[in-house]
Amino acid sequence: LMLDTDWRFTYANEEGARVVGVPVDQLLHTCIWDLSARTLSLAARRAVLQAMASRQTVTFEEFFPAPVGRWLQCHCYPSQIGLSVYFLDITDRREVEYRREALLEAERAARTEGERVARAKEEFLASLSHELRTPLAAILGWTTIMRRDKIDAATIQRGIDVVTRNAQALSQL
Repeated sequence: LMLDTDWRFTYANEEGARVVGVPVDQLLHTCIWDLSARTLSLAARRAVLQAMASRQTVTFEEFFPAPVGRWLQCHCYPSQIGLSVYFLDITDRREVEYRREALLEAERAARTEGERVARAKEEFLASLSHELRTPLAAILGWTTIMRRDKIDAATIQRGIDVVTRNAQALSQL
């Protein structure tokens, strides 16, 4: 699309006119500000104003709904005679970026879940280790005591009771 310094369209190809949503023959010599807000977005209005005011190229990306239905990168090039606006279809790139972000988010979620599972496993094993060591310590201690030469029957019976109770606790565990 090309605009003169009075903001009137001086050139529009079919694709440019389709982006704006107005047929070429109706678009030529029309003032850009006469287009509705639905036809010309706020971002597009700001870009053309900024390009003309600053006399520098302005680039922006925007999704253009029906009839275009595409993501476009728009370049506004000011000149002595007005403004040239070029559109580059970046829909495929945006879709790839969207998919990439979705994959990265899924990977982050999977990593977070994996870390959560690993922590739960570590906590379980630490708890299990503690639960196993406590009865085993009693069993080992009492079997050491019961191996001594001079030990009375009451102590042996007490040791057998402790070993039995702790072996049952391990069995239940």
